[in-house]
Amino acid sequence: MIKLEVLNERNVPELQELLIKCSDYLTFQDGEPVKKDAANDLLLSKPDNVSAKDKIVFGIYKSHDHSLVGVIEIVLRYAGPIYPKSCIASFRTTIKRKRNRGNRK
Repeated sequence: MIKLEVLNERNVPELQELLIKCSDYLTFQDGEPVKKDAANDLLLSKPDNVSAKDKIVFGIYKSHDHSLVGVIEIVLRYAGPIYPKSCIASFRTTIKRKRNRGNRK
């Protein structure tokens, strides 16, 4: 089971740790290594035409040990070039799938 919680400045250390665990994906996405203030940027950065109250960052936690395994970032009322009134969301997770379990020879 998982649990969603709204993240804030108190969650910066564990969020930074999660982003470092996701560094291979984030480096591919951003074209540079994860910055030391990436968690703070994720919580606070937003498009210029969006108010701070329209950005929500949820942490995805494992229920049994309350470990942060993912993040959902939602920006409401974002007026972008393609969709004049919309919502954008991004999702990151460290949940690993089992690999190399087949019958290779």
